Amino acid sequence: MRMRAMGALGLSAATALTAAVLSPVTATAAPVMTTGISSATATISAAAAPAKPRAAADFNGDGYPDLAISARQANARGVQKAGAVAVAYGSATGIDKTRTRLVTQADEGVPGDPVASAEWGGTGGYGDLDRDGFDDLIVWGGSVAPTMVLWGSASGLSGGTVLDYHDRPDMRNWSLHTVADVDGDGSVELVGKSEQWSNDLQKYTEASFTVVRGPIKRDGTFRSVTRRETLKQDGVVPGALTVGDFTGDGRPDIAAIDHSTWRQELLVYRSTATGWTASRQLSLPGTRYMWMAPVVGDINGDGAQDMVLGHRWTLTDALGKIFVVYGGKDGFSTALKPRLIDEDTPGVPGALERFDRWGEARSLADIDKDGYADLAVGAPYKSAQGGTIGRAGSLTVLRGGKQGLTTAGARTITQNTAGVPSSSERNDRFGEAVAWVDGDRNGTPELYVGGPGEDTWVGRVWQLPAGGTTGVTSFNLKETGHPSGLARLGETFTG
Repeated sequence: MRMRAMGALGLSAATALTAAVLSPVTATAAPVMTTGISSATATISAAAAPAKPRAAADFNGDGYPDLAISARQANARGVQKAGAVAVAYGSATGIDKTRTRLVTQADEGVPGDPVASAEWGGTGGYGDLDRDGFDDLIVWGGSVAPTMVLWGSASGLSGGTVLDYHDRPDMRNWSLHTVADVDGDGSVELVGKSEQWSNDLQKYTEASFTVVRGPIKRDGTFRSVTRRETLKQDGVVPGALTVGDFTGDGRPDIAAIDHSTWRQELLVYRSTATGWTASRQLSLPGTRYMWMAPVVGDINGDGAQDMVLGHRWTLTDALGKIFVVYGGKDGFSTALKPRLIDEDTPGVPGALERFDRWGEARSLADIDKDGYADLAVGAPYKSAQGGTIGRAGSLTVLRGGKQGLTTAGARTITQNTAGVPSSSERNDRFGEAVAWVDGDRNGTPELYVGGPGEDTWVGRVWQLPAGGTTGVTSFNLKETGHPSGLARLGETFTG
């Protein structure tokens, strides 16, 4: 048996990434170490330093952004489909596949042991949790392992600590959603939610969002916990949480999707010097559970961050779409109305198809240095060649501008596009994950695209310079010298 990691902090529910935000999945409880854990419940002061745009993850502290990639069905030292995280490190020449390292539960210091078919290694949020100068990575544990932190170091990610707060009365049924500096003090916080049902499961009796304030040390101790009783104070049951400066005042705000009714609502908790103020609620199109947590960026260049929500397909509504919501003084813009966009929107290439999952994967970045964030949209189940090749996948790039996201000049790319290695095949799922990452730090991000079904489920990652098709490269785990099995590399990214 290998040495276990020092801390065991673990969640009562493990969490899986949805575009930079995590959603809960069931996991077994881990031992809990509570010694030294602060039990204080604090009020977050929003009068601290202004929020700063987050750069991509840098796990080894060399100044170049890195890319963490899920490989949840990779073999781990002979254990089939135990799962892994592939970390591709940046350099002066960009993300370097030859420096890709595989992290598994067989590694010294990583909590637990490899378990067959566990699918460990979903990539979550990142940030310098312990303030040692290296970014750390949240990883969710699949069927058997709780959510954990993998710690950054000069040699990259190594060692970990399980996150488990289920014994704390102020964090019952807590699940992690995102990692961000919510009070602007330079320490990164864990932002999650808690909820309780009545005994007959007919209604919510409690709901809140909870912020675990950093720094979070490697023995599991942290500074304090802040809890807002959203059901009691606001009538809100948060289904997803995202952090960004949506008001443009330099302070970080929290956006929440309310699923307390059969119609989802979006609201912004504006940070003030004395705490949080809930904005008016914005109705989202469709019915309950349709929308996933948004990605965040300044699409119209006004200084307030905007949100792009992705559509979660259902049997009753399986048409992919995105919903763009612009930030403003009170959390939402009064000048630019929210906009629903799908493949039938004028200017968007292609045609609307059921079950193609257009909009499930999204990433925002200013790729042409014009001051407006641009959007990459993945459609991993998009068919090819007139519908004869199912789930081949595609991606679409939409440009930002002063009037918001535009479909003018939109471009869709598949593996059949000239310059893209390989070709569209059944179940490739090209576009399952997308991320803009400036791996060589030259000011222009590259677009990384995951296709977990490529190479007969080994999985592959493509690099598209500035989202174009000139000089496209790709790699899978076999090509980086790692035993992979049917790894499904590229289901999720943390860029």
